[in-house]
Amino acid sequence: MARRTKPTEQVEETAPVVDTVEETKGRKAARECGCGCGQMTKGGEWAMGHDMKLKSRLLIAFDAGDEAAGVELVERGWRSEADLAARKLSGPAARKAASAQERRAAKIAKLLDRIAALVDERDALLAEAEAEATGEAA
Repeated sequence: MARRTKPTEQVEETAPVVDTVEETKGRKAARECGCGCGQMTKGGEWAMGHDMKLKSRLLIAFDAGDEAAGVELVERGWRSEADLAARKLSGPAARKAASAQERRAAKIAKLLDRIAALVDERDALLAEAEAEATGEAA
């Protein structure tokens, strides 16, 4: 059932108070992304997510032995000297990297064995087809 209200009760609606002073953001000029990709930013140093792309590339380069990448990571404040010293490939990190490399090598060896088996099978089928063709021609 619908609820009835008394006609004498009227609700006054008041407009919300709005501040008339608008703050405007000072927009910076667009510039090229700091990671070197060539994209233009909206005024910051990076295109969206590209700081992390550069960080990732620098970490990979550092892990491969590039000391300049480590210096840049420290200069940008992304890693401390202690973090980089701990990250150098020694101990568990070296075993993990070697293990991953061994797994990749095992996969490649298995694929090469499979390819060799397929080539042998193909050669046998070709030889069989050739023998049948020469047997029919005689």
